Amino acid sequence: MKDQKKAQLWLLGKEGERRLEWVADVAPRLGGRKTYAYGIPDELRERARVGTLVRAPYGRSGRLIDGWVVRVSQREWDHTRRPLAEIAPHGVTLPPEMIELAEWIAQYYFCPTAQAIEAMAPAALRAPKTRRVTMLRLKTDGVLPADLSALSAKRRTVVVALSDGPLERGAVLEQTGVSGATLRALVSEGWVESSVVRILVPHEATQVMPDKPTAAQEDDYTLTGAQQRALDQILAAATEPDLRVVTLFGVPGSGKTEVYVRAIRAIVARGRQAILLAPEIALATQIVERLARRFSRVAVIHSRMTPSQRRDAWLRAASGDVDVVIGTRAAVFAPLPRLGLLVIDEEQDTSYKNLKSPLYHARDVAIKRAQQLGAAVVLGSGTPSLETWHNVATLPHYTLSRIDERVPGAELPRARIVGHDYERTGQLLALETQEALRGVVGSGAQAILLHNRRGYATWLKCATCGLIARCDRCQSPMVWHRAENQIICHRCERRMPTPIACFDDSCGGMFEKAGLAIERVEEEVRRVVTNARVLRLDSDTMHTRADYADALRAFADGAADVMIGTQMIAKGLDFPRVALVCVVDADAGLWLADFRAAEYAFQMVTQVIGRAGRKQGESTAIIQCADPRSTVMAQAAALDYEAFARDELRLRESLRQPPFTRLVRFVLSGEKPGPTRREAEGLAEGLARVAARVDAAIRVEPAESCVAARVRGLWRWQVMARCPRCVAQRMLLAADGEKALKTRVKRLRIDVDPVDMS
Repeated sequence: MKDQKKAQLWLLGKEGERRLEWVADVAPRLGGRKTYAYGIPDELRERARVGTLVRAPYGRSGRLIDGWVVRVSQREWDHTRRPLAEIAPHGVTLPPEMIELAEWIAQYYFCPTAQAIEAMAPAALRAPKTRRVTMLRLKTDGVLPADLSALSAKRRTVVVALSDGPLERGAVLEQTGVSGATLRALVSEGWVESSVVRILVPHEATQVMPDKPTAAQEDDYTLTGAQQRALDQILAAATEPDLRVVTLFGVPGSGKTEVYVRAIRAIVARGRQAILLAPEIALATQIVERLARRFSRVAVIHSRMTPSQRRDAWLRAASGDVDVVIGTRAAVFAPLPRLGLLVIDEEQDTSYKNLKSPLYHARDVAIKRAQQLGAAVVLGSGTPSLETWHNVATLPHYTLSRIDERVPGAELPRARIVGHDYERTGQLLALETQEALRGVVGSGAQAILLHNRRGYATWLKCATCGLIARCDRCQSPMVWHRAENQIICHRCERRMPTPIACFDDSCGGMFEKAGLAIERVEEEVRRVVTNARVLRLDSDTMHTRADYADALRAFADGAADVMIGTQMIAKGLDFPRVALVCVVDADAGLWLADFRAAEYAFQMVTQVIGRAGRKQGESTAIIQCADPRSTVMAQAAALDYEAFARDELRLRESLRQPPFTRLVRFVLSGEKPGPTRREAEGLAEGLARVAARVDAAIRVEPAESCVAARVRGLWRWQVMARCPRCVAQRMLLAADGEKALKTRVKRLRIDVDPVDMS
């Protein structure tokens, strides 16, 4: 090796000389976190820019792999680097600020950089779009034969046309005017060669028509004093050079959406653009319909769009042809070149956390992106996450803006807690709920009922031995869905015909349906109010964006009297004729094995209460609980968020739970329970050793089985690390460097700031 180095000393510049070369740092699409430096050949110098997908040699074999250019720089030559092979033929380059954001995501959430980059761009942009074509060429490699007299005039025309090079079959037919039979004859006689190839189809953004928005009823609305103050705070934050996060805390029905619209209008008038995120497609659909009347250049981005729709929306945003992008969490990456405002509606919602790698949280990514671009952020909620509420009290760049009253003409509903024993009565709806429902439907008003369990019966239980029908891949109780007459695992979606007899052949018992779910609520409503027009919204009935839009439009138009749904109907929807809302089994979530259980239950109940009383007239909210003395339910019924937050934060601080500490959750999934447990225990020991050297305040808890101990056939164990702020990433880097994260399991999932604790 030493002799080899000596032999190559001639490659170095002479004393006093500097040899410079252009270098690209590439994040390969291999799953690792490392980047590799490649030389940039002269012929690729202009096209190998930051954000470009390239192909480069990798490993000893030199096989070509795809990767994203994350940096381009001119460096002093110190050793020979492999050159880039080519630019991948997809024609799309991500803006440099998006690559910078992706590197932050990769560092903060500890995931591969290429994976973070590809979360930003639709798959239809990353994979080249091609079409099959038939190419024709002369067998003589473009050289005209010396004697063409043997050919007819039409055939000579084809041969002459191909003498300049290969052409598509369709182009030859159009140019020469001959028939397909003539071409086939030339091929069969050996004059012309035919081959089928794939050619690249360039992406083109959909043109945006510069129509003016139509007049909307909301344009005549005069903001309340609290709304105007909130708007002024947002616009002031948008002019600040440093990052400002405005937390818009408003009671349900206080008109937060109107404040968003006025703020976005002001930002657009300044020549900048805005992103508005909503947690659910149902909510995004209603917001889109409202904002389409107020803005002419709006794009929509969410996960239920087709690949081509997402590609077109992305390209429209990148070209600057839209002023506002509305969507779910993926819309936070819309490549608007003049972004000035990011609004996160219902910021507390867990839907903003991506549950597939990269495990980013759209709210936190939005704040980071605003910091990069000098934009402002608005976090809107009637029940802010406790992390956000704590940040308002402790971080200087957070500002609290309150809207304490509803818009004029809207009154908060009269909320009351009703104790109800479902097991004893066998009914989901209490007598008070039944009477209120009859009265509302009879008066021509509307009602909303929420029950956060899909299906009809939440489990099947043997009447003789008590055996519960469980998924053989997840060990979760299978839920009976009456419409399909199937039992379904809600973790892996495994389905099977409804069994009648117990799985234990020695028992001989019969399965009984137990537990109450939303299909049962629908059945009971139809029985209680026989003339009611009932609409059910859950993931079993709503499959596409059009399904959501049609259902919401039908309810808004009065085509249904009662809307029943899971938590997707709890947030932000505005229906003026709703006079009754009811949360069925409201305190069921309090018993979940999750430190955020009380927070989730409080938020859900408060949000549902806010769906009633949107216009003049009395309205009622009924909270059905197994324990009517629950303090959390009482605070939710009173819409007393600040009392709840004060109590819950005091408890969290005593238990060292977020927001007073930062969590990193390591989930190990393996095919066998014993080895998976041992690997988890070894990981916990290794992390504890690393953590002690990084920061004495880090606490690594012993390995334990996950709440969902088996999912999709894999056994799951977890290790939890509790870290002070800004320390988690140092611990992860140190652990990775010391090989402490190496495990022999099927999958290791590292989740920074987890929201799913199952």
